[in-house]
Amino acid sequence: MHPRWMISESQVKSAAAFALDDGGFAVRPPGLSRLHFYYRFRWAEFERLPFWSPAGEARRLDSHLGVTLDSVTLFLQPTFVFPAPWYAETLRDFIAGIEKTVPFRFRDQYFKRSIPSKSGNGRLLNLPKDWRKAMLEGKAW
Repeated sequence: MHPRWMISESQVKSAAAFALDDGGFAVRPPGLSRLHFYYRFRWAEFERLPFWSPAGEARRLDSHLGVTLDSVTLFLQPTFVFPAPWYAETLRDFIAGIEKTVPFRFRDQYFKRSIPSKSGNGRLLNLPKDWRKAMLEGKAW
């Protein structure tokens, strides 16, 4: 088990410097020290769209962007959840717009769909393989 610390926003810069430095060892295995954090968020833009339903608030709609940093690698692990049908034209246009601004390439596996569950919390499921290609071509399953 790796030790874990909760750090404040003001400590992130120092923690990143520590993870990148790895203690100054001349020869070291990757990951002697590692910093991982994630940012959890919801897409506020969807609250203004016609298919938004406040009832969806009970479902798991949080997206997150995980970042792992060590002296050798920078690893991004996004999970995007949108409160919209994956084949909706509005979602297609929204994703196309944000994809132009992010500093990494979108992959199909970054996106999940949230469905209602008996507990009311919702479940996250993978989308069909090549769903973005089908979405861009205007096809639905």
